[in-house]
Amino acid sequence: MSLRTVRTTIAQVLIATILSIAIIPASVASAAGPNLVQNPSLETQLSSTTPANWSTGKWGTNATTFSYPVTGETGVGASVAVDSYTDGDAKWYFDSVAVTPGATYTFADSYMSTAPTLLVAQYTSASNALSYEQLGAALPATNGSWNQASANIVPPAGTASVTVFHLIQSVGSLATDNYSLTLASTGTSTGTTTPPGGGTGTTTATTTPGAFSKGIVTFTFDDGWLSQYTNAIPALNAANMKGSFYIIPDAMNHSEHTLFPSAANPFTVATTTKTAQWSPIYTDTSLHTFTFSNTYTATSRSTIVVTYTPTGKRQTSMTLGSVPAGTNAKARFTFTLPAITGPISIKQSVSGANTLKTSNVLLTQNIGYMDVARVQATKAAGHEIGNHTTNHCDLVVILNTPTDTSTCAFATSSPASALVQVVSAKADLANVGIPTDTFVYPYGSGANNATIQSILESNGIIAGRSVDVGYNTKNTNRYGLLTQNVGITTTAAQMRQWVDTAIANKTWLILTFHQVESTAAEVTEFGTTAAIFKNTVNYIATQRAAGKVEVDTMHNVVTNYLQ
Repeated sequence: MSLRTVRTTIAQVLIATILSIAIIPASVASAAGPNLVQNPSLETQLSSTTPANWSTGKWGTNATTFSYPVTGETGVGASVAVDSYTDGDAKWYFDSVAVTPGATYTFADSYMSTAPTLLVAQYTSASNALSYEQLGAALPATNGSWNQASANIVPPAGTASVTVFHLIQSVGSLATDNYSLTLASTGTSTGTTTPPGGGTGTTTATTTPGAFSKGIVTFTFDDGWLSQYTNAIPALNAANMKGSFYIIPDAMNHSEHTLFPSAANPFTVATTTKTAQWSPIYTDTSLHTFTFSNTYTATSRSTIVVTYTPTGKRQTSMTLGSVPAGTNAKARFTFTLPAITGPISIKQSVSGANTLKTSNVLLTQNIGYMDVARVQATKAAGHEIGNHTTNHCDLVVILNTPTDTSTCAFATSSPASALVQVVSAKADLANVGIPTDTFVYPYGSGANNATIQSILESNGIIAGRSVDVGYNTKNTNRYGLLTQNVGITTTAAQMRQWVDTAIANKTWLILTFHQVESTAAEVTEFGTTAAIFKNTVNYIATQRAAGKVEVDTMHNVVTNYLQ
């Protein structure tokens, strides 16, 4: 989820295939064919500090030292040490080598590290355009021993050459040696699929290690935005699909603020024996959903009307509804207004010789998140509710500095610790009748952290989704699930292509949504429109009806396909 800018890593760049990593003892490694890496064991020196055919790379805010030569697994190797870290990564990498798109290559290297590390493929096209792919989940620290990482790579269409980054993106050290990249198979199979925009096309399908019997799609929704309830859930329900919604309890429990009674929002009440009118009511014009309630005594049915001025238009009125005659009866209406200018007013009235008295009036404005009742209704409709921490804090930050609240989007309760953020959110949701066992990392932070993954596993959480880009297989670390992130620039055609890739490679596509707004004018960086969302749902429904893809929640995929 992203209430602040998600940290962009090289592993988050869109790419069309997913690979899996296997950790095996270094002594087991053997190349199946000619090694394409030049100077693979780093023995030949270009200079006293650099091996021939090798380069260093880093980005972001981190204090990094590259060293060569160092003691390798055999002979010499190269190392990188990160002494302080805010973001980014650092790595040694070999000169790009020519490859054939669609063929299968096997990459391997030996490594020793004090922190989790990642493999990322960098593809270069004939026009020198770059694209990247994270090769599976994070590799664990090796505790002073040399291990081997290996991955199968299938370069996408248009690729001319490839190199592989074995990178570190935290405080710690990484030494590498004995690289290899070999051609495993030139064979591909093609299957007819429906390309974006319709029609008939051909998608190259490869045999993906850990593939499922068919593609799987999961809709995930971060933060519990009200627009998800308003626009996404009806589209899913209409298609008989279920999504996974990741809730921040502090946002859920404080989803509304009071407009009146409030000393900060003075207003007048004009009453007669037949009417009560509250005005002027000044609102937060960036928010559009309100709840009005009161207690009333009326001798006949009464009508409640809101008057407002749409931006750029004349003042108008909308009838919220009518309520029956009664003594100390309750009225309650939730309503949504368009973009408005100036204050609003609300009037309740009876007609003829009837009388009306009101009291206990309350008007609240939703700050953009689902309240408890809406979260419960989402669960009752068959959707999954998941854990997104109590305050939406960066778990790595508060793991290292529990008093640091700077990354917490909500601070109505103390962050305390990473453990408390996870456990308290789980308890808060259970207290309103909603059990949870899957998780989404705020900002994606902690998805590659062994301590945080252990906290999840020790507290009844069976899976965690990151913001790292990719597709999942049966071999993907269930506490570092990959995703495709939907934002303001994501098109329906792009999402259809993601679905086609999952179908072709029989992988698990997890889509990540934030706001799903009614109009394009309302969409911010991490949002999309209801029209684009519905278009995507309809396309997936067509593919599901053809037997090409399954749609299920994160919980169900993990328990039914990954056990």
